Amino acid sequence: MVFTTRAFVVSIQKILEEVGGLGSTATIMYRAGFKSGYQFAKEQRTQFNLSWEELFKRYELTGTLAGWGIYKVEEMDCEKPKVRVTIYSSIAEE
Repeated sequence: MVFTTRAFVVSIQKILEEVGGLGSTATIMYRAGFKSGYQFAKEQRTQFNLSWEELFKRYELTGTLAGWGIYKVEEMDCEKPKVRVTIYSSIAEE
């Protein structure tokens, strides 16, 4: 995983919007985020033998330290697994 600045990600998004429009940009950003998040979770869970709750806490910490925002867990059900989170001070606000 490559850590980068929020400004760089915002710049990429704005250029994508100029070149491909809002719809294409939303699709690209969503799919890239989903794929990256899924891969991170899979690797962390396998490498460290984490429970779903431990995995989420690691993801939350990593995201916070990387500057992606402040996470607030609204709901967590480790049996399904399912989590609902609100993120404040995120790059999406920019």
